[in-house]
Amino acid sequence: MKLRYVFVLNTIVALIFAAGLLLAPRTILSLFGVTVGGGVTANASINFVSQLLGAALILPGLLGWFAGNMTEAGARRSVVVSLFVFEVAGLAVSLLGMLSKVMSVTGWAIVGLFLVFALGYAYFLFMKPSEI
Repeated sequence: MKLRYVFVLNTIVALIFAAGLLLAPRTILSLFGVTVGGGVTANASINFVSQLLGAALILPGLLGWFAGNMTEAGARRSVVVSLFVFEVAGLAVSLLGMLSKVMSVTGWAIVGLFLVFALGYAYFLFMKPSEI
């Protein structure tokens, strides 16, 4: 496995979720069983927070994209550490969301994505640091 492939795959996933959350937050949330309350304020709040998350997901997407072409090892290592921390935090939050039944069974896909990317970055950080 090459680090560049992890970066590119992470970019694709992050930007797909970013676009979905920015353009159709309710649809994306409903795919994972997250429902919105009945009130207008609840709907507006959930849409706002979802779109804010979508905007925030642009960063790991672009970071992964640009890191794929970096040649300086220190810079690549910094990106790998940053994305590893992001994936571990996302894994923890999404796992807590699943265990507290905030999401339906399809939410395990989000947990799985965070886990796969966290393991991918951990592999390069701890098992193959010479390949960064």
